[in-house]
Amino acid sequence: NGGDQILNASLFFKKEGSEPLMYSKRKLFLVGELDPRSIFSENNKLSKGQQSTVFHLSNTMDAIPSICFEIFYSHLVRTRARLNPSLIINQASLRNFGNSIIQEIYEKPLIMRSIEYRKPVVFSSNHGNSAAFNALGE
Repeated sequence: NGGDQILNASLFFKKEGSEPLMYSKRKLFLVGELDPRSIFSENNKLSKGQQSTVFHLSNTMDAIPSICFEIFYSHLVRTRARLNPSLIINQASLRNFGNSIIQEIYEKPLIMRSIEYRKPVVFSSNHGNSAAFNALGE
C-alpha cells in the first residue's frame, strides 16, 4: 500500500476469490513504532493508516477493527462506533512483553470499550490469551 509505506494491517478474508478487507493501524505506539532507536527495530519504519474502516462481515453483521494499543484510545473507537457496528475486534501481539502483567492490564480497556459502546469486543492475540466480552463487559 502506498509504495514505500509499511503498514501494520488487519485483513479480513470474506470469501474465496474476493478482495480482502483491510484496516491499517491509525495510532502508532510511541515505544516500538515511532522511536527509531527502539529495540523493535523492524517496526520503526511503520506508517500510520489513514482510513477508518468497517468490516462488513455479512448482511447483518459489521465489525470495527483495531490493532494493539489503539483500543486504549476511546476516541479512535468512538468515531467508528457511531456507525453502529455489531462488534469491535482488537488484534495484538503481546509477545514482546513476555510473561509480564500486560495481559491482565490489556483486558481492562477491552472491557471498558464493550461497556462504553455497548458492543461485544473480541480480542485475538497471536501470543497469550484471546478473549471475548459481551456488551456488559462480561
